[in-house]
Amino acid sequence: DRLAEAFNQTGQRPYSLHILKTLLHHDPANVNWLERYAGGCELEGMFDESSAAFNRLLDGGEALARHVMSARGDPLPTRWVADVSVLLGTFGEIPIQLASYIKARRLGMIPPERLILEDDPSPRRPANPYLINLYRSAADGLIDFVGKFEAATLRQHYRNATRSLQVYRTLDGKAISILTAVGYIGRLWEERGNPPVVRLPEETVVRGRAWLAGLGVPADAWFVTMHIRDGLYRGETSGGLNQFRNSRLELYDEAIRAVVARGGWVIRVGNRGRTLPEQAGVIDCTSMGEYEDWKDIFLLSQCRFVVGSNSGPVVVAQEFDVPVVGVDWFPVNPFPLSSRRSLLIHKILRNGSDGRGLSMGAASTCAYQQHPDYYRERGIQVEENSAGDIRAVVTEMMDRLDGGLTYDADDDAAQRRYEEGCRTLSPYGINFRIGREFLRENAFLTG
Repeated sequence: DRLAEAFNQTGQRPYSLHILKTLLHHDPANVNWLERYAGGCELEGMFDESSAAFNRLLDGGEALARHVMSARGDPLPTRWVADVSVLLGTFGEIPIQLASYIKARRLGMIPPERLILEDDPSPRRPANPYLINLYRSAADGLIDFVGKFEAATLRQHYRNATRSLQVYRTLDGKAISILTAVGYIGRLWEERGNPPVVRLPEETVVRGRAWLAGLGVPADAWFVTMHIRDGLYRGETSGGLNQFRNSRLELYDEAIRAVVARGGWVIRVGNRGRTLPEQAGVIDCTSMGEYEDWKDIFLLSQCRFVVGSNSGPVVVAQEFDVPVVGVDWFPVNPFPLSSRRSLLIHKILRNGSDGRGLSMGAASTCAYQQHPDYYRERGIQVEENSAGDIRAVVTEMMDRLDGGLTYDADDDAAQRRYEEGCRTLSPYGINFRIGREFLRENAFLTG
């Protein structure tokens, strides 16, 4: 078991899968091994095998829930979310997991059931209590949020009938992990014309506009919310697991000036650390003293669009149907973007020996790898987006929203080739667009 995990952490997933498959041969009912094996197969592009393993996992959980229902005389199968520390204690996981489940239930992907979720992410603190309360209201009738003491009683009856919010069954019976399900569910949700799962109450909108007015933002002004992941929030150091997910403030200067030149404001959210230089039309909330949790949700849900690297705030904004401009994205995979209104540019992977850029097809073997050691050991260079790259894709989003942008046949063809290169990452493709100038300047991505 430990050896399998060691191989997985060092990017030697085929060895990990071989060990897990052997372990499952001796203990086929081990849920932990089965879920890890299924997830590893999916990341390797072995979608038939991953689907079969995930379906075994889902079938076992559903059978156990029906058994408990029959024994207790419950009207519906009752499922239990075993560990909520990551779900409720991580900003981005709140919309990823809760919105995916709510949408899947309403889309008919999950049969009627009672889902119990303990409203206490100990040992972590709730990432954003205001956002959690919005999802609690949205999930009324679908999820029972229960307190610590009630949970202790219910756990005695349903502790074995757990449901993972990391695995879903598609409408055609395939089973997929959350890495694939976010895109699949998001596409289906939009195609059916469904509204966002959560909405900001009008009283919070009014309150937020009054707050911005106090900061000097005119009542009729539009604004862009920006989040720049720098690693300080989690105390990350250079060389740590998420090093390449982080980005530098200097890369956003040109994009900020482009927004302000169009008459917009830029408002930065995030943790305390380095601040943006003072300039007209720019507010850096990271330098504020007292800061209430509802303000982040207001800024992420009421802006014209969000600009950010791969981190929780862009996912929160996406679930309010706000267009996202994902920049300096890493790892180079589509998760967790799922809206056709969004644009993305990501970091470039290059062969260290000759500087040749890797196509999406070639990069697929490491598309879900994060640790810097993985890339260093394989001689792969990770290249950040330039300030010009970020400015170009932000300008593209403004042009799209202004109605002044038309993609030509070459742009559409490049987008299709890029999507085809992503088929090894997700059999359901991607549901957003890659920045036009980014694809033009990095044509090798579609090779």
